[in-house]
Amino acid sequence: MRPGKIIVGLILLCGTSFAQNFSPQKDIVFGQVAAGGDYETVITLTNRGTQTYDGTLKFYQGEGKDWNPAVNGTPISDGKIPVSIPAGATVTYHVTGSGLLAGFACVMAFGQAQTNFVEGNLTYLIRSGAALVDSVGVPPSTEFYLSAIPFEDFSRIALALANGDSTNKTAKVTLTLYSETNANLGSTDLSLGPSWHTPKFLSQFFPSAQLSKGRIEIVSDIPIFGTALTLFSGQFSSLPLLPSQRAYTFVASAPDGMNFSGDASIWAEGPFVKGYIRVTTYNGSPMSAAPYLLYGRLINGTLMLFTWANTAPYVYQEGTMYLKIENFSFATNSYTTDWIATSVPDVQSGRGRITLTRVH
Repeated sequence: MRPGKIIVGLILLCGTSFAQNFSPQKDIVFGQVAAGGDYETVITLTNRGTQTYDGTLKFYQGEGKDWNPAVNGTPISDGKIPVSIPAGATVTYHVTGSGLLAGFACVMAFGQAQTNFVEGNLTYLIRSGAALVDSVGVPPSTEFYLSAIPFEDFSRIALALANGDSTNKTAKVTLTLYSETNANLGSTDLSLGPSWHTPKFLSQFFPSAQLSKGRIEIVSDIPIFGTALTLFSGQFSSLPLLPSQRAYTFVASAPDGMNFSGDASIWAEGPFVKGYIRVTTYNGSPMSAAPYLLYGRLINGTLMLFTWANTAPYVYQEGTMYLKIENFSFATNSYTTDWIATSVPDVQSGRGRITLTRVH
């Protein structure tokens, strides 16, 4: 390929199927549900589609056990109840119990029609006797491989993690604690079996830690869900627990001696991967092209990335570039794999090797 045709992008093509059974916009997960004692949970769902949404509301606790709280005043069995939401309708599920318990809940669709959807939210109600003393609104949990929570007071942060994979995959999760000056204060590993749920305060994950401000980073080898809360003066507030970026540098070359380098960042929202990539040198000469968007997917451990560009240095061309990484993990420091690029309208192609090195 001519020099103007190389715009870097990262990855690739594979017809892999989902390992997990969670389908965004068709299913919805709440990483923490509390019921019993002074706690109640209200789950509100809506279907903005044009067909009835049919599915199941399933409750789990502990090591994948069915949980049978009362829903709308009626105790459930086998941890589940049917869900049927007509087009345009909104439904509410009031979850209560006799003794305080916590778990997580999944709403799973029966069909995959494109004309029904599920959206919703969760509210914790906290009472003292008959009086309502606090309420906390929480959005649905987002699947993530990598997430971070900055905090003002370590002792006040509660974290619930759930593995929504009900097949046979155990999530290998590492929590790493950092001080406000980025000092690594240690890590703890945990395994979350299929449909397992674990709620703890950070001080229970790290019982010997002494700090106030800082952050916790969470890395999993398969996508998991979670809910984070902070407790001040007896009142809870929800904290966002969203996918975090990982930054990389890269060096790439082709058999004809052409080479280029730059930097990239990626994050994964369940199977969907997004990011940016920027070429900063070409054949040893600096380049000042703006970053390009990255798109891709991460399924069954295979990362596939793709970028498309029609701006400088392409000028009158359009180009794509792909790359595929097997056994990808956000915890791994470096990967070397093939890249493949094509350009139009003159339809040229090229390939070579690329090494990505994690920056943080």
